Amino acid sequence: MIKTNKPLVLLMFTSIAFSSHAAGLSLKDFYSMLRKHPALTKAQWEVLSLQDERESLKGDKDWNLFADARLSHDTANKVFLYYDEKNESQASIGIEKKFWKTGGELSANFFSSRTDYSGNEDFFLKDAYSNGLIVRYTHPLIRNKKGMLSRLAFDLKKYDIDMTRVLAEEQQENFIKQCTLKYLEWAYTDACKSILSERLHLSQELLSDIQKKRSSNLVDEVDVLRAEGQLIKTKEYLLQTETQWKALLSYILNIANEKKAVDYSPEFDFYKTRYIEEPEKAKEYLCSHSRLIKPLDTHLIQLEAMKKAYQNEMRTDLSLMAESGVNQTEASFSDSIDFNEIHALLGLKMNFAIPNTRLKHLLSGIEKKIMVFEEEKNKVILELSAAASEIIIRLKYMDNILELNRESIRSTMRRTEEELKNYNQGRGDFTFVIQSRDSELDAKLSYAGNTFLWHQLYAEYEAIQDRLLDRIHDETKNT
Repeated sequence: MIKTNKPLVLLMFTSIAFSSHAAGLSLKDFYSMLRKHPALTKAQWEVLSLQDERESLKGDKDWNLFADARLSHDTANKVFLYYDEKNESQASIGIEKKFWKTGGELSANFFSSRTDYSGNEDFFLKDAYSNGLIVRYTHPLIRNKKGMLSRLAFDLKKYDIDMTRVLAEEQQENFIKQCTLKYLEWAYTDACKSILSERLHLSQELLSDIQKKRSSNLVDEVDVLRAEGQLIKTKEYLLQTETQWKALLSYILNIANEKKAVDYSPEFDFYKTRYIEEPEKAKEYLCSHSRLIKPLDTHLIQLEAMKKAYQNEMRTDLSLMAESGVNQTEASFSDSIDFNEIHALLGLKMNFAIPNTRLKHLLSGIEKKIMVFEEEKNKVILELSAAASEIIIRLKYMDNILELNRESIRSTMRRTEEELKNYNQGRGDFTFVIQSRDSELDAKLSYAGNTFLWHQLYAEYEAIQDRLLDRIHDETKNT
């Protein structure tokens, strides 16, 4: 007598590879393999590169050493005839520094010169040596107070780094999502392979029983041909599925740069689904945690900082200047370094552009950009909420569809059982057995396909919630 199909419960556990020697590869293991993929590791170098660029801006407040030397020659003054010729050599050396905390600038300069006059010596020393030291400090009182403009480029660069980090994480999330979808497709193909392998085994048993009945002249030759046709068709489907299975495994191992020659099979509870939260909760989470919103928030903060900087730059440039120095001019170098002459200076310097057209338009442009990014943020929130809501609703309805699939499998299995019983008792046609077997196969493959669609939707949902990349980070922390 022809044997009936295995119970539905077996289908739930055959999605894990049936080869006893195959090593199981879970999704967690796959994520662990991906940790060193360039798509995940390059982001840290992009961020580190920008951090170095930002640190380089601190060079603006380094101590700078400067020096110069010059020679000059003047012929006689034709009006006053104070001298016939003047030859002068000068040299100076100094240091200067900007202070970001105050916006002030400090410089100290030592100079030395020698002047040789020829001509009317009643008015000039033949050789005059001059040496001096001057210290200057300029302190902003209104514009650039507390160094706001001095360190502006350094402060703004931080936001570039934050945005680069977030955008890089979003690219990583998309990469993990694509890899996850490939793994799920592999698990789905493995489930189909298990279903077709079971069907192949039953088709072989069916053909063997039909051939025995034919040898006893209990059935017609056409029944043998039908059983053979069904077996060939099942082998064809199984071969196509195995080819796809191997191709997907090759992709998974290559994308993970796995060099070990291991015969892997998916270790994944394919028919298990998860609880899905309500759309309102998902929307609330996205509004406060979405990675796509973070760069927009960062850009808005950056624009606000630029706005404050432009407003500060529009203010009056009023600075306090202080200068003090010593110098001496004598006929000999040794006398000129006594520094008996002392001078000091204290003053104010003001500069203000009228009507300051450049900054007014820059400020107006910044305000408009802020409005653009606020609208873009609202747009992204609406799109994310809509996408999450759509996926959640589809997942919840998919649960109902999967339940119908399970009922369909149970129904087709009972039908196959009845058709086989009728055929064995000589009350049915073999064609009905084949049709019921095909219906059962279609029901199981439809169940596997809809389960695969459920997992695909759930992976998309997790990507929208920015949860996939966290799994990689969790794996990194645990190793």
